[in-house]
Amino acid sequence: MQGVDVFNADFRTRQGVGNGKIAEQEHNGQIPRGYVLGVYQIEQWRVDDGSFVKLREIALSYNFGKLKFFRDLTVGLSGRNLISWDNYDGYDPEVNSGGQSTILRNIDFGSVPIPRTFRLGVSAKF
Repeated sequence: MQGVDVFNADFRTRQGVGNGKIAEQEHNGQIPRGYVLGVYQIEQWRVDDGSFVKLREIALSYNFGKLKFFRDLTVGLSGRNLISWDNYDGYDPEVNSGGQSTILRNIDFGSVPIPRTFRLGVSAKF
């Protein structure tokens, strides 16, 4: 996905309650006191580059064929959402607080990131 902007409301909220990199810089005196409050209402400050490349799914399986106790044995391993290459400041640039809405897109506020899952399967015939 290329050229997508994400409204990162989670980032803004973290800074506003003093829990984030910029808030930490303000607390340490690296940027002026009141900086976060001063930029809190600026919309552009909340927009991040949401471009990404993901390894969405990979699956491997091997059929051992006929073995001692089995007429057929297959072992498989798969994984989903394994890695994302992005510069996004939040958890996942692909999240959408609007759920399945096609109108509210690219808003990250309290969204649960897409989980990384693994599956191991064994199929045997006796």
